[in-house]
Amino acid sequence: MKNLKYIKLLSLSVFISACSSYGNDTSINNASNNTSFNNPQNDLNIPLDGLLEADIAIANLARDLTSDYINPVDKEYLVNSIDNSLTKMPSYDLLKVVRLDMQYNSYDELLSDEQKIQREKILKEFKLRWLWLKERKDYINKIPKEISYISPEFPFVLVVDSLKQRMFLFAQTQDNTLELVRDYYITIGKQGYGKQIEGDQKTPLGTYLIRNYISPERIDPNVYGVGGAFPLDYPNESDKIKNRTGYGIWIHGTPVGDYIRTPYSSDGCISLSDNDFADLREIILNKDIPIIVAESLTWLGKDRWKNNTLEIKSTLDNWARDWSNNDIDRYISHYANSFDSQGKDIVTWYNHKKIVNSAKQYISVDLSEIIVLENPADGVLMSVFFQKYDSSNYKTQGYKRLFWVKEKQNWKIVFEGSTAPFRGDGLVNVSLINKDTRLLSRADVISTVDVDYR
Repeated sequence: MKNLKYIKLLSLSVFISACSSYGNDTSINNASNNTSFNNPQNDLNIPLDGLLEADIAIANLARDLTSDYINPVDKEYLVNSIDNSLTKMPSYDLLKVVRLDMQYNSYDELLSDEQKIQREKILKEFKLRWLWLKERKDYINKIPKEISYISPEFPFVLVVDSLKQRMFLFAQTQDNTLELVRDYYITIGKQGYGKQIEGDQKTPLGTYLIRNYISPERIDPNVYGVGGAFPLDYPNESDKIKNRTGYGIWIHGTPVGDYIRTPYSSDGCISLSDNDFADLREIILNKDIPIIVAESLTWLGKDRWKNNTLEIKSTLDNWARDWSNNDIDRYISHYANSFDSQGKDIVTWYNHKKIVNSAKQYISVDLSEIIVLENPADGVLMSVFFQKYDSSNYKTQGYKRLFWVKEKQNWKIVFEGSTAPFRGDGLVNVSLINKDTRLLSRADVISTVDVDYR
């Protein structure tokens, strides 16, 4: 590993081994430490567009540590480089740990057992960030398969990879595809992911909608950070069918005094640094945002992804077509044997629709504002759309949500129900619902959201 032996990074052995594969890379050189958004790549060919300050600092540190020109004198340069980053992120413990490891051969005897455990957690964050940065260029022009279809009316979609502890923000493009515009390091539940019951300290896996924003003055900054929060609509109908419980799963910042939480440190929420949360909030505030929370993601090239979305969209179109044609048998063939919605199983639903449709001379069903997301944890598709229904004796329109499961290689509806209208300005004015000045708990916010939308 060239001259890395001159640098005492005893606690960063995981990081050094991750970097070591670049030790003989002829593309590495001692370029300037001023890499920024205006210079989209550093010397390890890490695309920096869409990354924020902490990831950029780590990418630049990785470049310096793997440079051919590292020598004992450059150790001071590296310490100064970290100090420069600390002026921008003074509470970032990860950089403090790296700095200590550079300054001292060993300081283990100065740490309590609790401090040693915390240091290991901090270094896990380093490893997660670095491993993603190292492979990021392989994903920059791909799209997760789990974004199954999204209409142009929705400018953004969020996707979480729980194993990587990473959240990706995609934006619609003019050619009807998606572009990765941001990705953030996050932390999730202390007990991991796959929430089942209230209080299990796990982050749920599923497909959700962000439809509210909770202003900073309504929540405790010592728990949720200073920027407010975006609640997920957990538990949704798919979760309830599976008897999942709990409430108050939010995207929020970091407690006052900390720069970022270490991996697996929340009670089930998705937590970012306050700086990253402020960046996200500026982009998505006042918008309805679909979000997928997955264990891991399947990334596709853009052409393959487009073909996949057309297949999914045709499934939805065929359902609407058979309903419009008033073909009860073909229409009901789109429903799963396990269908259960609004108190009706598949047999009751069939009989109900047969009676209702028999009295109609024509039916017209038109769908728009469509989102289809896949939850890879259980193979369930969530589709949300605006439906215009017109018939000879009844007309209505509104938003609907369907959940689909695979039966014999075909997508079938397991739940059907109405859902809240997509917001105009997107803000829930909690102060109008609770006019006192107390801080809201997560339970309070869930109850006010329910009242506001149901």
